[in-house]
Amino acid sequence: MAEDWVEVGVLGAPHGIRGELRFFAHNAESPIFAKAPLEAVRLRLDGAVRNTRILEIRPAARCFIVRIDGVHARPDAQALTHAAVEVPASVFTPADNDEDEYTVFELEGLAVLHPGSDRRAGTLRTIVNHGAGDILVIDTEDGERLVPFAEPWVGTISLDRRTIEVDVDAWNLG
Repeated sequence: MAEDWVEVGVLGAPHGIRGELRFFAHNAESPIFAKAPLEAVRLRLDGAVRNTRILEIRPAARCFIVRIDGVHARPDAQALTHAAVEVPASVFTPADNDEDEYTVFELEGLAVLHPGSDRRAGTLRTIVNHGAGDILVIDTEDGERLVPFAEPWVGTISLDRRTIEVDVDAWNLG
């Protein structure tokens, strides 16, 4: 079975003259960024894919600074600006095996069911957070629904069944 890859951030402009780049992580608190080097990394830019490694990661003001294998000068780094950074899904481990903690990529694509039934309400497209809490973005037959990722709107989540119960009719932020 092929490895699943998860986008974890985007490369920004070069930092300095030695080929380092700014890296804007989607979740800067993720423990994977404390594990340099990252041995399996994929960079995607304009349809091209480059397999590489991140040799060093260090925090900066609003981002990280990264050193990528084979990138030694500013022009090489400039060519990677705006590249999406992906890692294998296997680098993520459930936080302390807590049943109530999930990563976004685990939940994206789940079938959304009406609470207490097997009646489908839509598909969970993604989860966003604009500072006040996580919001489920759900595609339904009637269009996009935005629902807080919290009780009482969200019920049982089953990764085995690939389902999540959500009361899509009780709340819609959109």
